[in-house]
Formats: sequence, structure tokens, C-alpha cells
Amino acid sequence: MPPIKIVLKTKKGEVIKGTTSDFSPANSTFHFIPLGLEKSSKSLEIVTNNLKAIFFVKDFDGHAYRDGYNHSKIEPKAGERLVTVKFNDGEVTNGIVRGFHLNRPGFFMTPTDPKSNNERIYVILSDLDGLVIDGKELPVKEMRLLRNNCPACNAPLEFNWRYCPYDGTRLKS
Repeated sequence: MPPIKIVLKTKKGEVIKGTTSDFSPANSTFHFIPLGLEKSSKSLEIVTNNLKAIFFVKDFDGHAYRDGYNHSKIEPKAGERLVTVKFNDGEVTNGIVRGFHLNRPGFFMTPTDPKSNNERIYVILSDLDGLVIDGKELPVKEMRLLRNNCPACNAPLEFNWRYCPYDGTRLKS
């Protein structure tokens, strides 16, 4: 796999730009080469859960404060859902998700801004302060360990969630 441009944001607030060739949400670690060290043969092993999010970017310069911001938004298609995430550091991001489920350590979202420098974002669930799916808020601060299966897909829920990610209804504990 060719190197993919990513920006890591850590839970401590660090922002690190670089590339990866082996990120997979199924693995707890991946290899990362910081920007400027691409010719080095050494890569860093990154523990995914130490991050707040991984931003898969078009370029490293970005344009967070671009003039003439286009307020048009991409709307979800069939099988997609609108999501708003609020990280523990207060940053709020909107996007669209597919195949979302809370029995994984994170999820991919595509920004609703078609001109965003982010192609997609991998959000780490352990760093969320708030989560809204299709207008329904999931109370992430109140979640506790659940020994239950999701009524929508029967998948075992392994994280501290008490509410269904599909319709927001309270699950039995």
C-alpha cells in the first residue's frame, strides 16, 4: 500500500503530520513516519487508543480558516447517518458515517463540508465528550459497561455504552 497522508491528534493535544501504510481499525497499533523523515527507514509504532483522532488529509497545508467558506454540505445517502462528535478538548466535528457501531474502538466519518482538507476522519471513541447521531444525543459521559447485545444487529457490545447507536433507546444492563 502506498503511504497515506495523515495528521494525528493525540489526547494530550499534540498534532503530528506524516504518513502510514498499514493503518487498520482492526489493529490496536500502526506504523507512522513523521513528515520530513520519509527517507528514514525507521517508523514509529503508534497505539491508536492514545489518539483522539486520525485525519486522512488531501495535503499537509490544510485550510482550516479559508476565506469564503462554502456552507454547502454533503447530505447522507441510503445507509449513511449524520454524526456530530465532540472531543474531550472541546473540538466539534460534523460528518457522515456508514457501518457505525459502538462495539469497535473507533469509526470513520466523512466531513460534510465538500471542500474540507480531510478526506475522512477516524474517531477514537475513548476520547469523545459528546456524540449525536441523526439528531439524537448519546450520553457518552454516563455510559457504563454493558453485558448485552445490540437489538439492531445482535453484535455483542463491549464498551461502556447504555444506549443503542442506531436509535438512541436505552438498553437493558
